[in-house]
Amino acid sequence: MNRRIAEGIYFGVLLCMAVYNLFGFIASREPEFGVYSLYTLFFAGLMLSLEGLGFHYLWPDSLYLQDKGIPIFGSLTFLTAALFAYQLLELKRYRYTWGRGLMVMAFLAGLSLLIAIFANYRVSIHVLLSLAVPGCLFLLVVGVYMWRKGFVYARIFTLAWCSLLVSVVVNSLGYLGIIDSMFIQRHAIMIGSGIEILLLSWVLAVRYSEQRKERLQAEQRHNRELEESVDERTFELQVALRELQDVNTELEQKNTEDPLTGLYNRRYFQQHLERELRRTLRRELPLALLMVDVDHFKPVNDTYGHLAGDQILQQLAKLMQQHAKRAADIVCRYGGEEFAIILPETDLQEAEAFASQLLEKVRNTEFKTDAGLLKITLSIGVISTSVRIFDNVDELFKAADDALYAAKHEGRDRLAVQ
Repeated sequence: MNRRIAEGIYFGVLLCMAVYNLFGFIASREPEFGVYSLYTLFFAGLMLSLEGLGFHYLWPDSLYLQDKGIPIFGSLTFLTAALFAYQLLELKRYRYTWGRGLMVMAFLAGLSLLIAIFANYRVSIHVLLSLAVPGCLFLLVVGVYMWRKGFVYARIFTLAWCSLLVSVVVNSLGYLGIIDSMFIQRHAIMIGSGIEILLLSWVLAVRYSEQRKERLQAEQRHNRELEESVDERTFELQVALRELQDVNTELEQKNTEDPLTGLYNRRYFQQHLERELRRTLRRELPLALLMVDVDHFKPVNDTYGHLAGDQILQQLAKLMQQHAKRAADIVCRYGGEEFAIILPETDLQEAEAFASQLLEKVRNTEFKTDAGLLKITLSIGVISTSVRIFDNVDELFKAADDALYAAKHEGRDRLAVQ
């Protein structure tokens, strides 16, 4: 009676594991669950055939299955074991040679199955046994190798397979009389295989849980990054393509570059300001615009000549470019002695500080010309979208130009805010 209870518990565990992993396959569509569910069922069929319980309870009218059960279920067990190990240890991804060996093992198991179906028991059982020994050893070697390579799931796989092999060895020693224990003879394989089934099911569940967690995290991270950057990246790509065309096309470069100072010209200024304003409105970030004018520049030209004036403008352009340190800051020559500076992501306070420092630098700089060292001052109009909303470029530019006019009207060598 105790033996029947133990057998009932054992086969009940196998059935539960098979059903559990079958539902896992249906829910996840991961092939490992389906293969392992079949492996558990076929192993249960092998044990039922070995113990004679299948013929006694499940197929009492099938003499064919009673005669062929062991080689058929044994071949199916080795076939699914090879496929399961291939999937679990991800040999296709990490070790192609070992994976090919498991595919050979699966092929031989399939061949053994065909022999079991059509040949007599004596031939089929010898074929199965000739496959069993090298097949078990090969699975063990693969597990140990992947374990040593640091593959975490290979550890549990190897321990599970070892528990089954140890139970077979102990059971064999019991039948040979080397170990005198009726309990071992009756229950060793059940205990070992039960441990193996539970360990493999556990590692499969853990692996799926970790992979699912990684996929969810990756998907969440991807969606978050995609939401944050898709519009910006699309726009930046368009800008980059346009700018690349500008760089690679000499004609286009001439159309956007001021020949005297090397700064961007008025045409580029208008185009870039429009792009920056659109980006500012979309991302709700501040944008500052500075209109800069050289004070009393006409008397400089009249007194020292246009060559000296050009030299001053060239050195002033370099000074302003050095002062605008960020890659996104754009300095343009708007026309004559008038310049424009675009400062993305800059509020009014930051723009005023920038303009004040520029005024101080220019005020303290002596410009080298053919007419000697000359000094100049600037008037700067400052505006930022952080304090006022502009619907279009014309409104933004007019506000900055009005601020420049105010600075000149108030006495020059100063900044004014609109």
